[in-house]
Amino acid sequence: MDNLNFAIRKSIRNKINSQLTISIILLSIVMIVVNVFITDYFIKRNSETMLRESCEAQLQSVNSQLRLVEQSVNNIYHISEGVRPPASELRSAWRVRLFLHEFTNTALKIAENTDGVMSVYYFVEPTLSSNTRLGFFYVKSPETGEFEETILTDITAYEPDDVEHVGWYYTPVNAGEAVWMDRYYNDNVGVEMISYIVPVYEGDILIGLIGMDIAFDSILEKAEDIAVYQTGGVVLASVDSEAIYYKENNVFGDKLSDEMLVTIKNNDKSGELEYFNTIDGKYAYEFNTLRNNMKLIMYAKVADIESQKTMVIIYSGLILIGFLIITIFTSARMIRHITEPIIKITAATKSFAEGDWDAKVSCNTNDELQILTENITVMAKKTKEYIQYINDMALKDELTGLRNKTAYRQYVDKISVEYSTQDKDYAVLVCDVNNLKTINDNYGHEEGDKMIVAASKVICKTFAHSPVFRIGGDEFVVILDSEDYYNREVLVHDFMEVMSKKGDTLDSGSPTIAIGMATLGTDGESYEELFEKADQNMYANKTKLKNGKDVR
Repeated sequence: MDNLNFAIRKSIRNKINSQLTISIILLSIVMIVVNVFITDYFIKRNSETMLRESCEAQLQSVNSQLRLVEQSVNNIYHISEGVRPPASELRSAWRVRLFLHEFTNTALKIAENTDGVMSVYYFVEPTLSSNTRLGFFYVKSPETGEFEETILTDITAYEPDDVEHVGWYYTPVNAGEAVWMDRYYNDNVGVEMISYIVPVYEGDILIGLIGMDIAFDSILEKAEDIAVYQTGGVVLASVDSEAIYYKENNVFGDKLSDEMLVTIKNNDKSGELEYFNTIDGKYAYEFNTLRNNMKLIMYAKVADIESQKTMVIIYSGLILIGFLIITIFTSARMIRHITEPIIKITAATKSFAEGDWDAKVSCNTNDELQILTENITVMAKKTKEYIQYINDMALKDELTGLRNKTAYRQYVDKISVEYSTQDKDYAVLVCDVNNLKTINDNYGHEEGDKMIVAASKVICKTFAHSPVFRIGGDEFVVILDSEDYYNREVLVHDFMEVMSKKGDTLDSGSPTIAIGMATLGTDGESYEELFEKADQNMYANKTKLKNGKDVR
């Protein structure tokens, strides 16, 4: 009986062992077979897409530099347009120089904060005046790294088809819009470069050009930052000139094949991997279009792409069963370890995209993720400072430090809504400095600038509780609010009394200022009506001051 029981137990043990062994063997065989097919499929797919993803990564890297240049040029354009006089006044050389003086330093600051820029310029259309070199042109010195002023090119000295000297002028003018110039050798600077240039128009009248130049080598270096496989490489191609550019050796020779040219000309990017044959073997390539319309081509040898496939399949099959269970647990922990900081970084970058540059992001993994987090934090801080700087410069009058015409328009739009809904009262005060033109003509613009600064100080001191704006050369606007509004009659009376005693003076340090006031409700129901009434009162006051009459 005992022997029978032993035999039964032994048989059951064998069955369990055999079934478990068979199950394990069958499961292992199935998993190996499945793994072979899956590995073969994904290795092949991932090997092909790796080239595409690397090309996309390099495209974003180069485009980020090009996009930053575009944004910087557009910022200079908007700032310059905020202070530019009408085209009819640009025939006066001194008026142009005054206009350029108001934003040249800002343009230089923007250029200094833009990666890769080697020159920045504003060229005034020569048909507006007799001066063919009116504007500014700053080139970064290779020795000092500082921007140094350089003489502008006289475009009348060259033929329109002379790209090396005047292509930067005729290309955007003929296009009638902002353009990226194809790679060219600038004989004026002595460097191969690409340029982004924005033509400035007033209606159909060409005012001038704003542009920045980038050394072409810096674009090539950025494009080749990532190496793809041992046989991989990157080239940039110009569809128009059919030329290719590279830092190191490439497999294309001096130019692309006719078949490749047709492919990249007719498509912005690859729909799938393209192939070409050389004496050295078959190659795969991926291409995409940069913001300046050049083609970024990334290539690698097909044998190099597929070389690891067999080895990966063999080793993955051997280790799959042994590490299957361990992988389940370790993978979950590893994924959690990796994804948690990535989720935090993603949340922070989303906040940055929504304009919250103070969003906090932290990562203490002591690896590349921590370095990435620290770099993102620094980038956010610098971006916030840069945006604040640009906003301040866009709303600030460079000469007086007061709020400028752009800030004035924003403030008027704001109070037009707020005051109408909150039933609040205010008054508009228009101020104009007497004899500014006489000072400029007889003593120079430096004395005229002193007069404007002195006038701004007097106005700000008198109406210390209200916002003051400089909206023109010698014109200021004060929005009387709060304490100044309730004391407006006394303040204006005292101000006029001081000006009346002073007389129509030419002293730039103690200017005579004509003022006119209009009050909401009494002189009008809208801001436009108040401004018009205040402007009329100001001119009446100006006439009395010039005639030496008592204006109180």
